[in-house]
Amino acid sequence: MTADYTTSFRLSPPTSIHTTSEPTLAHHLPFLTLRNSAPSLSTRLQKILYLLKPLHHPTMSTVLLPGSPVSLPPTNTSVPLRLGPGLTHTPPSTITAHHAGTLTSDTRKNALWIPNLTRRYTPLQNDRVICTILRSSGEAYIVAIPSSNAPAPTTITATLPHLAFPGATKKTRPQLSAGATVYARISLANKHYDPELECVDEATGKAGGLGELKGGMVVGVRCGRDWGPVLRELGKVAEFEVAVGKNGRIWVEGKDRRTTMWVVRRIAECDENTWTVEEMRKKVEATKGDL
Repeated sequence: MTADYTTSFRLSPPTSIHTTSEPTLAHHLPFLTLRNSAPSLSTRLQKILYLLKPLHHPTMSTVLLPGSPVSLPPTNTSVPLRLGPGLTHTPPSTITAHHAGTLTSDTRKNALWIPNLTRRYTPLQNDRVICTILRSSGEAYIVAIPSSNAPAPTTITATLPHLAFPGATKKTRPQLSAGATVYARISLANKHYDPELECVDEATGKAGGLGELKGGMVVGVRCGRDWGPVLRELGKVAEFEVAVGKNGRIWVEGKDRRTTMWVVRRIAECDENTWTVEEMRKKVEATKGDL
């Protein structure tokens, strides 16, 4: 439930830092800073900037548009710089945004990424997604990865090999029927062909929570948000299991049906109203009597 980083590399000392005094607005348009946004911006552009603002507002919120070069803040050169979703590295030291959003950093992990707070999901390697089995074909399952809710539901077709499960053989592999919900990891993503999935944790070689999700309910949310703090607030008053997919799907199973429905409603409300953790805490206190 935290940001996944997909690229790590070291920058040589002469090119590792771009000073904050660099005139990025003049030299790297489009490159906008929310703090200094001019009041003369059109209403349409102001709405776009509002939607791109992060759910937890940092002191300085820099919004990047596709193609914008990234000026690096001072970093810890003893730790490799790690790039997550939304950023592309061109050797030796050029970093470019490939979708719109707010540049976010984690100084402890020396990481940068752009949260993709949209309704549409783009498959990335090692992302964990919640998908649905369509049918079995040859040596793989054909699955649908929900990729958006609005303006109309859309899906991405992917393959899940029959043997892409821990210790699976032709005799012992899971038998999944059409309509089954699966929590899987994207093992291969390329724009030229369908993504490939597997239910094996790349670090341990074990399931690690991946596999078929039985029972429970699935709720659609915006892509890109860190749901950890919100789910921890819910977990203080309710007992439930949860799986969070990067494709904007959250699976929930409570100890009973009432608990499941209560958690799903709170998640849906939080997503619709873009509540902060504090706002969610107040809503939890106000509605925990419904459990």
